[in-house]
Amino acid sequence: VVAGGGGGGSDMGGGGGGGGVVYNSAYAVTPGAITATVGAGGSGAPAGISQVRGSNGGNSVFGSITAVGGGGGGSEYANSNSPPSIGGSGGGAPAGVSKAGAAGTAGQGYAGGSSGGNYYAGGGGGAGAVGMVNPGNGGIGVAYSITGTSLYYGGGGGGAGYSAIAGNGGIGGGGGGAPKVSGGGLGGGTALNAGYDGTAGSLNAQTNVPGGAGGANTGGGGGGGAHYNSNNYGGAGGSGV
Repeated sequence: VVAGGGGGGSDMGGGGGGGGVVYNSAYAVTPGAITATVGAGGSGAPAGISQVRGSNGGNSVFGSITAVGGGGGGSEYANSNSPPSIGGSGGGAPAGVSKAGAAGTAGQGYAGGSSGGNYYAGGGGGAGAVGMVNPGNGGIGVAYSITGTSLYYGGGGGGAGYSAIAGNGGIGGGGGGAPKVSGGGLGGGTALNAGYDGTAGSLNAQTNVPGGAGGANTGGGGGGGAHYNSNNYGGAGGSGV
């Protein structure tokens, strides 16, 4: 069961956390009705300055199993008003001094990356590893062969770039941070649907480009949007399974 990924933050935003992943091969399925809900991906943070963080992904449910939606990535480098959110995997911190990534849910995912000072955003946590910083790569997801092929689920979104390249989305459908340049900002693959790259732009500039979305039906987190005040929205999280 894979939850929806969290949306990325804006204005040097942190990556969204991957959706929580729960695997139980011994789960008993008996005849009769079973509640099944597939969590939607969280919306990315709006474009502009001093915006709210990205939204959490939706929970996915199968009977008594609940996978927790990924946490939204934090927004805005210049203040601490929009921190990342806890989730299945936690959202990454926006760029700025001493900003912490958010925690994940035990047994489902890992924490988002903390900021690395001026100006390095953290990647969203993944179902298999924590988010990183400088560069803010999203945490890797976890691999299962539920489709007959080994694929990864719940990769974290990449954090935005400014002083260094943007983070790549975690393997497992994480969206790339913005801007896409110099090998940074790529979407995470080895998934049912790869995460989308961040939009191309420039480092150390008011480049105003959005983060990439997480891959559909992967639970990948969205990538963080770039600096500054327009068209720099966070990428949406990918839907769950």
